[in-house]
Amino acid sequence: MKDDLFNYLVATDTLDEFLGNETINVYQCVEDKYIKMKVIGKYRYLGGLDQMDLIKGKIYYRVYREDDPNGFYIVDDSEEDYLYPSDFFEKVD
Repeated sequence: MKDDLFNYLVATDTLDEFLGNETINVYQCVEDKYIKMKVIGKYRYLGGLDQMDLIKGKIYYRVYREDDPNGFYIVDDSEEDYLYPSDFFEKVD
């Protein structure tokens, strides 16, 4: 279902409208610079992963990546975006 929605949005040139205009600066260590990335939503970390860069109960931004549009990328406390399992997060308004 998610892939179908994404493919529809791309095919109809409505992806930018769907994602909205909110962006944040995200650090990219390989390039040693910050880049603007589109925010998909805000998610609360529920815990359960052995991660130093996530705090249980804290709200994090999920960002869109063109190279992996269906990936669940969270900007963690390192200020970088990483692919995480979506089961450990809940969407907040």
